[in-house]
Amino acid sequence: MSIEKLLEDLKDIRSFQVSDLKKDLYIFGHGSFAKDCFKAFKEEGINPKGFIVSNKCNDDSKDVFSIDEIDASDSIVYLGVFNREHPYQNIINSLKKKGCEKLLMPWDMYGLFKTHLGFRYWLEDPKFYIENSENIYNGMKLLNDKESKLIFENIIRFRSGLLNEYSLYKSEELQYFNKFTSNNNKENFVFVDGGAFDGDSYFECIKNQDISEAFLFEPDPNNFKLLLENLSSTNAKPFLIPLGLSDCYDTFTFSSSGEAGHIDSGGDLNVSTCSIDEFFGDKKVDFIKLDIEGNEKNALIGAKNVICKNSPIICLSAYHRPEDIWELANVINSISKNYSFYLRQHYYNSFDVVLYAVPINQ
Repeated sequence: MSIEKLLEDLKDIRSFQVSDLKKDLYIFGHGSFAKDCFKAFKEEGINPKGFIVSNKCNDDSKDVFSIDEIDASDSIVYLGVFNREHPYQNIINSLKKKGCEKLLMPWDMYGLFKTHLGFRYWLEDPKFYIENSENIYNGMKLLNDKESKLIFENIIRFRSGLLNEYSLYKSEELQYFNKFTSNNNKENFVFVDGGAFDGDSYFECIKNQDISEAFLFEPDPNNFKLLLENLSSTNAKPFLIPLGLSDCYDTFTFSSSGEAGHIDSGGDLNVSTCSIDEFFGDKKVDFIKLDIEGNEKNALIGAKNVICKNSPIICLSAYHRPEDIWELANVINSISKNYSFYLRQHYYNSFDVVLYAVPINQ
């Protein structure tokens, strides 16, 4: 397929209308996302009959049903699931085997629910992609191999409701440390990890690369505690910094709950940030990994001087915001023309998408 065919197909997307809800409505799932969607339906004057679960176990709630307790053939089921572990296509297949033919996906209702649900990582009204046709066209042109271009196209088709079976896909390469990043023989190698969590990426890095210095940034106090604990019993002594990365020093309120942690004025954590340029100055940096809950763009802007001077390998999470798959490459390309760009997806449902920016001349 071509980018032109994708853009043509996007024009044919029909927005779901509330008037289409002419049958009993159930929500599949009973987790936090499903419950938030139930509230959103109610706030819009729509009254779901309850939740459907695969196995009720000991759940005696009056509004929770097993699929066998409802007339699936005469009901509408909304998939109240939004995570990386459960591919949508498997859920769809299971529901169809039970006779359910009318299914609604999370993006079908997000245009209506956005004010109620708030930020949910890549989830967006499919109309968003129609409105960004030019950005999509230019974004695909920046990618340097056929597999990246195909992943880019399929992600947009999937998130627009045009390719549900893509929910089953994930790339074969290891995340972060693979053929794009591991063939590096630089001496005095300096590794920077934005969003270090419990040190998992650092431990993977030292399996693949001799490191002279490592700087691990983690602003979440609970995660930072894990980071300290995991590194206390090792001989390695990276620098542990309890800050986030952005375009400048600042303080934010951060929401850490659920599958969509992000900067939020109503959040439950106060975090401080600095920029890579401010922190490192003229110091050499060879590898930057960023998984910082949607603030990747700002962190790149705050690393402009380091990128121009050092041309580090850059690995970025590109799934926190729907525009990340085209915008992050564009930001790097505007800073330096010395990069090739590759896209890989490391988990189901288009989660864990990573943009690999590899310097052309090192």
